[in-house]
Amino acid sequence: MVTLTLGSFFISNHLYERGRNKFNLQLIDVNLITKFLIVLLGCSVVSWRSLIDATPEMQLVGAAIGMLIGYVCIKLESSIILLLRNSLLASPTISNMSAISIKNILGNTKKEFIKTPYQPSYFPIIMVGVLEEILYRGFLTALCISLLSPSASISILIVVTFIFALNHLNLGNVHILTKFILGIFCLLSFLITKTIVTPIFIHATFNALVINKYRKLAYD
Repeated sequence: MVTLTLGSFFISNHLYERGRNKFNLQLIDVNLITKFLIVLLGCSVVSWRSLIDATPEMQLVGAAIGMLIGYVCIKLESSIILLLRNSLLASPTISNMSAISIKNILGNTKKEFIKTPYQPSYFPIIMVGVLEEILYRGFLTALCISLLSPSASISILIVVTFIFALNHLNLGNVHILTKFILGIFCLLSFLITKTIVTPIFIHATFNALVINKYRKLAYD
């Protein structure tokens, strides 16, 4: 399960490339199905009680805190991308390919979005975020805490968070940094509130705001 979780995006990408001509599915759909199946497998390994070890009141507080942190994270990501865009694009050492990639991520022109044949919807992208939290901050964190010492758990969980960030490499190099920061926020929120509800709401809010921003650039 650990291997499947850490390599879930790369597994999804492989399946998508092999079946893109046979099935009318987008990469996000394949990613959603893959992570859902891994979550089902994880349910047989990790108890759900270890993921929601908090009172009902704390679950509600965690949801509220999660939405707030999710909003802060999207603002932080936007600031980081803009900062790195200005510095990287001005640098003579950066390749044209990297510069173009960052421009596309930021969506400086609406034409790039309008020409895109697939416009993402809220449900699959939000659900992928939910499943990622159950897998990374839920199952893997619970396994680390139960099997390893506190110091070893922290080290392994930081590595896991970095691998989580690498799963977003297709968005561009800068997103490795921003998604690592998002992952750290989600990890700390789970450890502090002791409920998976908090990181789920962080990630769901973050992804919803990303799609909202994307659609505004595409249709406004």
